[in-house]
Amino acid sequence: PASTVISESYFYGPIINKTVHWTRAEQECRQHGGTVAFTNNEEELAAYQNALGLPPTFVGRIWHGRSESENPLKNLPNRDCLKYEPHTGNIKNVRCDQKMWFSCRYDINQRNQLPSGFGPIIKRGIHWTKAVQECRQHGGTVAFINNEEEFAVYQDALGLPPTFVGIIWLGRPESENPLVNSPNWDCLRYAVHKEAIKNMPCDRKLWFSCRYRPSSWTSPIYLSAGDRSRPFRTVTFD
Repeated sequence: PASTVISESYFYGPIINKTVHWTRAEQECRQHGGTVAFTNNEEELAAYQNALGLPPTFVGRIWHGRSESENPLKNLPNRDCLKYEPHTGNIKNVRCDQKMWFSCRYDINQRNQLPSGFGPIIKRGIHWTKAVQECRQHGGTVAFINNEEEFAVYQDALGLPPTFVGIIWLGRPESENPLVNSPNWDCLRYAVHKEAIKNMPCDRKLWFSCRYRPSSWTSPIYLSAGDRSRPFRTVTFD
C-alpha cells in the first residue's frame, strides 16, 4: 500500500484492517511515530480518503482523531471519540470502547528521518515475517540501509544509546535481492552496541523498525521464497 503526502508537513498512512479499541489504535500509531489519523479541512479529508483506498460504497467505521483545533484529551477511554464513515463521508462521535479499523497520520517536520523514511524503534520482539506484515500495514517495510549516510540517519531514528545491548531486525539493502529475506532463511539483524549487521535465522523474535516512502512506496516482496542459490552476505560497517 502507498501512503499519501498532503503537504510538506504531514502524510497519511494506509488503512489498518484490524479492529481495535481507540487506545490500542493510538498506541500502535505512536509506536510507528504518528497518531490516529485526523483531518483539519476539506483538502485533508480528500487526501485522507485517498490514503484509505476504500470505495465510497464501503459500509464500515474507522477511528478518526480530533482535529488540531480540538482538545486531544477528549479522546480518552470511555469518553466520546470520533469515527469516520466512508459510505456517508461523515465524522461522528462514538464511544471509545468500541473496536474499529484505523489509520495513522505522521508529522514529517517532527520526524527528521524523513524523507529517508526511518521510523522509531518498536520495542516488541516478533518474528521477521510478522515485522514485515506490520510495517506493510503502515505503508512501509522493515527498515533497511543502503550506505553510510543512511546508516547514520537510521541510528538517529532508533533513538537508542550506543551502549544498548540488543539486536534488531534489518532489511536487505536495495542493491541486494529482497527475496533472500524469506521465512526460515537467513535475515539480517543489527547489533546496536557493536554497530554490526549480520545474518540471523528468520524465526527468531527481535525488536524492529520500519522504513517509509510517503510519496511512492512500493514494498519489496519479502515473504516469497527467495533465490536459495544466492550466497548470503554479512555486512559490517567500520
